[in-house]
Amino acid sequence: MNETGRTREMAAGGSNFIIENEVFQLYIAHACINILKMIFVAYYTVFKRFANKTFSTKEDYEGFAATMEKDDVKKKLAECNPEVERVRSCHRNDLENIPAFLVVGLLYALTNPGVDAVSLHFRVFTLCRIIHTMSYLLPLPQPSRFLGFSVGTLSMVSMAIQTLLMGKL
Repeated sequence: MNETGRTREMAAGGSNFIIENEVFQLYIAHACINILKMIFVAYYTVFKRFANKTFSTKEDYEGFAATMEKDDVKKKLAECNPEVERVRSCHRNDLENIPAFLVVGLLYALTNPGVDAVSLHFRVFTLCRIIHTMSYLLPLPQPSRFLGFSVGTLSMVSMAIQTLLMGKL
């Protein structure tokens, strides 16, 4: 089949290029792992809020802690729970880094890099995000969280630079 026929086949949905392409398989797998990890941290935040009866709004207290006195609700709204704030900080960090990985990783995959390079970059980023989360939630001593963040970010910067070098400025 000539190039035009292949293009028509892909446009018609007759090709599984993305599914059959090892680079995109890696992207899909690591994107999903990072998204699932981020969702886990979001629900872990909810768990910590319930466990500590520390909610973010008055209506949450009224709905989930109805037995509390109004003065106790006002006091709780004014204070921060360190356990909840720790998980929220972890989640905020995910929200700052994982969407950037999703974009940069996809753009990098589109440059048709070698499978080994993609595998290394994606695995490093994903492993570092997991280490960063474990360092926050357990907590592990520093510099574990710093290294998880820094090495993962360097992996993403490397992908961005390589992608940028493939483009035309």
